[in-house]
This record gives sequence, C-alpha cells and structure tokens, in this order.
Amino acid sequence: HYIDRLPEIPFSAHLSVNIVGKSVRLVYQEGKLIKVFDKNDVEQELISEYEELSDIDGLEYAEIRGVICSDKFIAFDFVGEDVEFDTKQELYDYLEELGFEVPLYWIVDDLTKVTLRTELSGIVSDCEIELTADEEQGISGYPYETNGLIFTLNDTEKCKEIGLFNDFDMSAIVL
Repeated sequence: HYIDRLPEIPFSAHLSVNIVGKSVRLVYQEGKLIKVFDKNDVEQELISEYEELSDIDGLEYAEIRGVICSDKFIAFDFVGEDVEFDTKQELYDYLEELGFEVPLYWIVDDLTKVTLRTELSGIVSDCEIELTADEEQGISGYPYETNGLIFTLNDTEKCKEIGLFNDFDMSAIVL
C-alpha cells in the first residue's frame, strides 16, 4: 500500500498535474540543445517545436524531461552535472528559472500517514477546483489536457529512501 511506504514523521507533499502529451527528453551540451528523445529512447528530429528550447547558458551537460502538449514543452525533471535539489519545489523553481514552463503544482505541509488517510480526498478536491473552468466567474480552467494528479514527497532525500522498483519511482503515485 502506498501510504505504508511514507515516512513515520510529518512530511510535505508535492502534488502536480499529470499532463497528457508526448514524453520527451531534451539533451543539452555546452548550453546547446543537441538531441531530443521520445519515451522509448528513439531520437527525434530537432524540428521547429523545439527551436524555442535551443539555448541555455551555463549548462555543461543536462537532460530536461517533460511533455509536449498543445505545441508547448512542459518540463518536470532535470538531470545535470553537479545539480541536486533538496525538494521537488526547488526542482520546479530551477526549471522555471531556466525558462521552462512546469506543471501546475501544490505543496501540502505537515502531513502524516494518519492525516493523509483522512484528508487526501479533500486535498484532491481543492486541487481539482483550480483546474476546472467556471464561465460564470470568468475562470478558464487549466490550458492543458490532464489525467490526474501526481502525489509525491516534496523532500527528495525521503523519495530516494523509498526507492525505485523496475525504474519506477515508488515515492510517487498518480491519483
């Protein structure tokens, strides 16, 4: 059971929108976009939809992972030399500083296994309200197609402690 894998002490959760789109990895070397791979590690042509992503000063080598949705690249992960993040929120902030759009996300502090069991449905409902259009109030809703929320720990060390299983992050779950 997912909740049983979570820490015994209070923790912060990171919830983000799971965006439907084409999964890609952008590979940068010396600040230049040199390759694009799809989720099956098949190299893609460097076509016009990637042109706006071509230069990032100061990156010796990096991979930025994300999805293409509505002709837009939305980044959700970064792997680079000598760059580590203490929290998922720091990772998203860094991606935004590099000029990438990230999925809409929320941080929920001071959760425990007990409070998560009782409050999870309310947390998910609060997130869904922000995604839903309300024409009467002039709210347009989230601009990308989604298929759920990704729930994970905000603390990256705690995520590593939970670990991987067959290359799947066991600290995350799609709701």
